[in-house]
Amino acid sequence: MNTNNEYNNLDDHTNELNKTESETNKTNDLETKVNKETKNYSTSKLGLFLADTSLAHIVFTPICAFNEYVLAGIDGEEVLKARAIGLIVGTVTTRAYTCFADKLLKWCDVNEQSSSTKKYLIEIIGGHIIHAPIYTGLLKFSGASWEEIAIALPATIAMGTLTTRPFRYALNKWRKYWGLKPALDE
Repeated sequence: MNTNNEYNNLDDHTNELNKTESETNKTNDLETKVNKETKNYSTSKLGLFLADTSLAHIVFTPICAFNEYVLAGIDGEEVLKARAIGLIVGTVTTRAYTCFADKLLKWCDVNEQSSSTKKYLIEIIGGHIIHAPIYTGLLKFSGASWEEIAIALPATIAMGTLTTRPFRYALNKWRKYWGLKPALDE
């Protein structure tokens, strides 16, 4: 009779071990799944430069050309010159802008949980501080008159106000696509 109790106790103990082992396996499976989904993003300066610059050129070159040619009435040759200069200037300044905007987000304590309004305002401020003076000089250097600049600059500021937040959202997705760390993981 005592032997029967010992076997029952042994069976109970074995069942407990099996249950614990099963729970451990489930935990390990979950950890494996989370680790696969959580990427270790690169912070390569060259990678971030290429990603940020390429997306800015893809998005803003046609928008600026439209503003200059259609809205401001700048001559087609001057628009082409402005866009060519813009590609060069943008290649040099885009990463500086995105670094500044990333730091501005940190300085203003903007994170994933911050309101959309707060993110939007900080990103607009960061964009206009850098973009407006550079764009004015670019247009003047390409041959635009002050009258044309007086139309193109406000149009571009309005465009920047409308596209800054979507651009930064797309930039985070673009960076992730290339395995790079996003500014905010939204």
